[in-house]
Amino acid sequence: MRYIIGLLLAYSVMQWQYTQAKTPILSNEASISLLTCSAGQELYSAFGHSALYVHDPVKRLDLIYNYGTFSFNTPNFYGKFLQGKLNYRLSRQRLKQFKYEYELEHRAVVAQELRLSQTQKQAVFEFLQKNYLPDNRYYLYDFFFDNCATRIYHAINNTLADSVQFKQHIEGQAPTFRQLINESTAYQNPWANFGMNIILGSVVDREATYTERTFLPKYLSQAFSEAQLLKNAQPETLVNEPQTLVEKSPFPPSPAWQAYATPIILLSVLFVLTMLLSIGQWRKHQQQATAFAPSKLRLTTDALLYLLAGLIGCVTLFMWLGTDHKACAVNFTTLLFLPSHLFIVPMFFVKSWRKQVAYYLLASALIALFTICIASVTGMQQFHPAILLLAAIVALRGFLWYKQES
Repeated sequence: MRYIIGLLLAYSVMQWQYTQAKTPILSNEASISLLTCSAGQELYSAFGHSALYVHDPVKRLDLIYNYGTFSFNTPNFYGKFLQGKLNYRLSRQRLKQFKYEYELEHRAVVAQELRLSQTQKQAVFEFLQKNYLPDNRYYLYDFFFDNCATRIYHAINNTLADSVQFKQHIEGQAPTFRQLINESTAYQNPWANFGMNIILGSVVDREATYTERTFLPKYLSQAFSEAQLLKNAQPETLVNEPQTLVEKSPFPPSPAWQAYATPIILLSVLFVLTMLLSIGQWRKHQQQATAFAPSKLRLTTDALLYLLAGLIGCVTLFMWLGTDHKACAVNFTTLLFLPSHLFIVPMFFVKSWRKQVAYYLLASALIALFTICIASVTGMQQFHPAILLLAAIVALRGFLWYKQES
């Protein structure tokens, strides 16, 4: 007990000393740079990364301020992550260590030095130091509106509001949040892109403003390149020419078959096979004089299909209503794959219920068709092509059930 109390007192003293310590005064040789890291192969790195680098050779400061870190040791880590309640934190590390990590991941690191005055550098440094205090370094992560890139944008914009002017308008048609996500993942991570499109709701189908799109590191870098710094009432560019700190190297080659094992290709093949199978079953049904009697294989196949559809519906509904993920709200994908499918599947194997099942499947197919038509006309939500293919497969089997049972 004494040991625990001693540790707590020591921690309290250290924290007090830390908070009371003054931020060092930067020398004239100090520099502050935006670091932009290229995308990696894993999903967590698919959108790149941003950090701020403070370097002062005179004061021997070599600090990377990184808003994109979290701890797997957080109690109930996966539960908090799933519910959108996971806290990220601002961390610090040395440039050598930072570069080494990205060299291992074959990712580039580019630095853009900010052309700030001594007073402005000091203001930004003090802001970062204050953010790094134990009581300030944690924040509730939001992928679109509060992440490693947006934190940096607002840090500079708020600290230097009187002298830094960021652009506010996008030339041409502004992309939606979903289009920005697809831009980063559709080709590099097709299955991850498919999964993200399933759980993202209609709220991400609105246009992102110039400022809002800085949630992606590459657009944050562009925003800094296009920003103006006022010096003696004269505008200048905010950053110097970019310098590459780590060269991007080729990723390890992927198996050739992965290029063809994408959701769109596989579901296109499945749709064609389902169409051919359904046509064959319908013709066979038309030729039979006896009542329709589906085989166990067909019942099992359809049951698995609707089981998958019901699970997708449950996931989208949970992400919409059961979590704090704002981007997953109002997701009309739920209407394409109704969660109620899970309760209907057992009735596939009860002969006396098949007619009622057929009417239910027809109704669900019509709901899906109506939702897709309304979404296409109004633009309320954009559906991934693979989602439409899967919805078409499910609806096709539903229509066949109704025709054969009616």
